[in-house]
Amino acid sequence: MNRSDGLVIAYAPDRVEVGRAFRIALQVPKGQTPVTPSAPACVQMVDRTAPDRAGETIFYFRAHRAERGARFRFEGRGAGAEVVVDCLDRAGILERREQGEVRLPRRWPIWEEVDELKASRTIWRREDLGRALAWGRGHAEEARKVREAAEGWVAKTDGALWDLLPKAEVPRWHFVNLRVGCPVHGEAIFKHGGYYPWKSDVEGMPYRVQCPVGGEWYPSNDIGADDFTSGAYPDDGYGCVKGAVKWAFSAVHQNVRGYHFNLGLQTLSEAFAQTGDEAMLHKVRVMLLRMADEWAYLSGKVEDRFLYGGDQLHYVEQKPRWPMRVMMSIFNRPHWKPSKCFWLL
Repeated sequence: MNRSDGLVIAYAPDRVEVGRAFRIALQVPKGQTPVTPSAPACVQMVDRTAPDRAGETIFYFRAHRAERGARFRFEGRGAGAEVVVDCLDRAGILERREQGEVRLPRRWPIWEEVDELKASRTIWRREDLGRALAWGRGHAEEARKVREAAEGWVAKTDGALWDLLPKAEVPRWHFVNLRVGCPVHGEAIFKHGGYYPWKSDVEGMPYRVQCPVGGEWYPSNDIGADDFTSGAYPDDGYGCVKGAVKWAFSAVHQNVRGYHFNLGLQTLSEAFAQTGDEAMLHKVRVMLLRMADEWAYLSGKVEDRFLYGGDQLHYVEQKPRWPMRVMMSIFNRPHWKPSKCFWLL
């Protein structure tokens, strides 16, 4: 629900899950600044854009307990706007409901009561696993290399592996900007790679990418610390905007992070198949459980599947800032073969 009598709410979610950050964006006319927010007790405001700037103003929140019909009020100079958002726990996200003609959650079979769907392996048989293990024993050098590649993943804590999967509420995308390159070094960055010149440190520098020319990291803020706005080049996940130019720093990191997570799954599953090491199997189970958890969330919060796509990511003069579609995401197009890891369940 959205009511406005001066300020305009440009974007607000209908439903959010407790613990996840979300945004409410306003269009603020000249003369209506500063805007003062009033949030319900179940929500904490963690950041906001400049309060004295007209135009687009964004508030960042995180719900810490469930409350349906949580009311947000925004006051300008004599004008205000309000919006109601359902702050839900996981059970609330997964409750059955209809959105237009679409039944939610999108978990198959839709709205049917079923028993446990899987009680044993369904892709590889026991004898298939036996053959893989026998192959590893007969090819000691190859098995050693596979084990060594997996050891770094085994050394990670379960919590670290759980947190490694990109959060669905932060967009993913392929390219930072194909038109202007780097904010500082411009097109010189493309000498280091056409479409993918940017460097990344997936686990060491979350939500950031590095320019290979000057070595500087973008964006200037730290999404992981609920900092969505600080510095000269902030990116809240939806792009760093300077005039008519947008850089998708954090979204590109999210995409790389997804590939990194998938690589870990494949490496661990192949190592287990050839060595029989139960420690590797445990880590795979943790990672697959994490994916199942995020997929469950997405089955009820389907708009987080569709956050970006096409040139609207890069050129804000052509498209709105709050598009709701995505060309590709690790959540709806996983990049490993089923035989690599799903047989482990």
